[in-house]
Amino acid sequence: MNRVFLILSLVMLCRVCRGSGRRWFARCFISGAVLGGLIPSSVLAHEPSDRSDHRSVLQERSLAIASDPLVAQGSPPDLPPPQDLVPGQPWFTPSPDLSPELSSPVDLDIPEVDIIEPDAVPLDTFVVQSFQFLGNTQFTDIELAALVENYAGQVLSYLDLIEVTQAITRFYVEQGYITSGAVIRSDQLADGIAIVQIVEGQVDDIVVTGTERLRSSYVRSRLARGTTTPLNQERLLDALQQLQNNPLIDSFDARLVPSITPGSTTLTIDVNEADSLSLNLVAANDRSPSVGSFRRGAVLTEANLLGGGDRLSVGYSNTDGSDVIDLSYGVPINAQGGELSLRFGTTSNRIIEPPFNELDIQSSSQSYDLSLRQPLWQSARQEFAVGLALSHYRSRSLLADSGIALSPGSDSTGRLRISALRFSQDWTSRSPRNVLALRSQFNLGVDLFDASRNDTEPDSQFLSWQGQAQWVQLLAPDTLLYLRGEMQLADQPLVPVEQFSLGGFNTVRGYRQDAVIADHGALAAAELRLPVLRVPAWQAVLQLCPFIEAGWAWNQGDRPLEQSSLASIGLGLQWQQPGFTLRVDWATPLTSVPSSERTWQENGVLFSITTQPF
Repeated sequence: MNRVFLILSLVMLCRVCRGSGRRWFARCFISGAVLGGLIPSSVLAHEPSDRSDHRSVLQERSLAIASDPLVAQGSPPDLPPPQDLVPGQPWFTPSPDLSPELSSPVDLDIPEVDIIEPDAVPLDTFVVQSFQFLGNTQFTDIELAALVENYAGQVLSYLDLIEVTQAITRFYVEQGYITSGAVIRSDQLADGIAIVQIVEGQVDDIVVTGTERLRSSYVRSRLARGTTTPLNQERLLDALQQLQNNPLIDSFDARLVPSITPGSTTLTIDVNEADSLSLNLVAANDRSPSVGSFRRGAVLTEANLLGGGDRLSVGYSNTDGSDVIDLSYGVPINAQGGELSLRFGTTSNRIIEPPFNELDIQSSSQSYDLSLRQPLWQSARQEFAVGLALSHYRSRSLLADSGIALSPGSDSTGRLRISALRFSQDWTSRSPRNVLALRSQFNLGVDLFDASRNDTEPDSQFLSWQGQAQWVQLLAPDTLLYLRGEMQLADQPLVPVEQFSLGGFNTVRGYRQDAVIADHGALAAAELRLPVLRVPAWQAVLQLCPFIEAGWAWNQGDRPLEQSSLASIGLGLQWQQPGFTLRVDWATPLTSVPSSERTWQENGVLFSITTQPF
């Protein structure tokens, strides 16, 4: 009896590239003798994150409003940087920039399936009572038997056996297992049992070319999770898109080609690396007027220092009364996005605001952070990650050389030391038209590194919770609706560095920075961005940005605030083009608070300029 082998032959070509608008597409070509077709799927565009925060140049990031990309996409959360002499809200890492972008769907070009003519096969027939399946791990025998139940207990020809394998192969392909198939050997049709060998597709090797400074193992490990056996189309495309979203990758060509062994393929990928060295410059009136509201700063970042995706950042900013230096280093610890990072920050301040400048009030602070962040669930559309950090903050605030301590919670020499464990959870979900981001963080003060302990004053023994939420909706091209909320709760009075602040950039515009600080607080904000001018030659857009913001604050225990709520409405203009953002806001306060109205900030005028020369 002649042997007939029904062997699946398959070639898949995937090409992924980045367009000028950071959109990407994939083309997959599939050819074979027994394939039934593929199910098209859509992918999401990912735009590199834009972030800003008024605390330091190094952590220039904002959950809702700012658009200056001063931190590379995907960087892990950091911990509180040094604070101003007039303390404000503790630094709380927002989720990544949430500007959705319309994406291009996956384009699947499916060739015609070859038809096997009846006269091209032998005329032998076989009595088949049942089918036995070998090699199937993804689907059970019962699931596969249901596909071919009409053929059991029948006299089958070679053509019938071909139809059996086509039905099983088509089922695998429709479920996304595009290199899997079925084979029946006619010489094993014993006792009326047809043995169906399932060949589940696998990737034998991942060959990476084109890398220069980036190690090929970095790319290979991030694709490995998308090439597990049996090979699945959606899982592979998701891994490719996550790689495309990686800021270290500019573009790549990926090809899935067959190996000698049936069902086995080799994934080859030719990578073009992105520039990993960047310089970001910022100028903004986003600091407290007590130390000078106008801030100048720069951040130099090498996102691939030693070739393994490790990131080193050096930042410096100053005002007329302050200097801030930030250093951070982060290293990936696995291919699932886990990162271990270290950070050091130092700040020196002096009061320059009349009439208090005559008192020669000065302060200095240092912060040290060790943090670990690990995504527990990660795809091109969603991510859920947790983080654990140990932070230590120390400061000294004195009135000239008098030795009089100024900061609540500090000792007789003006020294304050805070050590804390911080446990964070963040979840982000993206679609082509909207993004939802949620973040929670628990802060537990611990008695480590000679942390401050007081009988009556607030100290390093505390528990607080911070929450953030943001919704971004794409209404039309370059038309965005931003909704944002924040909250903080604490179990006892907090030292100023851990308190919640309202007023100024990223909180309630129209008031001076950190106009209100308290143990508890809540914030709600909404902004609409409307395009009024586009310059395609520069890839630039001018947007009109009406906004409304409100915040509430209260203290733990019997410590009432002079002002417990702030609210404002305003209008902003934002000019954006690649590597440059200019924003000017004018806000009108809806509640009255004492103010000298000496600075632009106190008169409701805010501006920021950010640029990235390289």
